[in-house]
Amino acid sequence: MRWNKEYKLLKENKRKSNPEKEAMSIIKKINLKEFKKFKKRVKRDS
Repeated sequence: MRWNKEYKLLKENKRKSNPEKEAMSIIKKINLKEFKKFKKRVKRDS
């Protein structure tokens, strides 16, 4: 259990030390969701 907590802290620190990477991954996730919605809409329209 303690190891898991330490690991989470380590991940948090890595994330803080690389905000650009984190931002990019968030943007990618959002874009993927939007893209999927867009594809569905296109299929429905055609």
